[in-house]
Amino acid sequence: MTNIEQRRNKNRGYRTLRVWKHSVELYAEVVSLCRHWPYDMKRLASQSMASADSVHRNIAEGYSRRSLKEYLQFVNYALGSLGETGSSVLAYLNAGQISEAQADQLDERIYQVENELLSLNQSLLNKSLDTISTQLREPSPTYGDEGTDLLKLINHLADDLSDQERELNLIKCQKVPTI
Repeated sequence: MTNIEQRRNKNRGYRTLRVWKHSVELYAEVVSLCRHWPYDMKRLASQSMASADSVHRNIAEGYSRRSLKEYLQFVNYALGSLGETGSSVLAYLNAGQISEAQADQLDERIYQVENELLSLNQSLLNKSLDTISTQLREPSPTYGDEGTDLLKLINHLADDLSDQERELNLIKCQKVPTI
């Protein structure tokens, strides 16, 4: 175990997440692939490395924010960066810049990280619903408090969850054409 791995605290907990570890591995794979591209392709290589790098950085930043809402937001940023990385792989394959074997290897890792991020996203959404439900309270006329319109809040949360579930189902149902 290295000195870096031995230094642990609450803020470094993201390092134990499989999705974070796999996204770091994805970054290393993208760097390895793009490292030897000719000079005229360096801008594309740089963009590819940046989008792959952004995935694990957003997971770490969201985790370190210590707010469930912000964590969810950064997991969604990570999904966006992963989408950018996946799109690049397909474009590079179609342009003949990478082999089918290289594209398949990267796509396999992207798919793995994508599913782990979607699971993390769903888990955090479920956790946020549990947290909010424990924070609901009855109105307190003593303090001139009208309270929370529970039905309105619950319906709003259900709509948000339904949107997320629809997105997840849409992603699960989509078939990616084989190349």
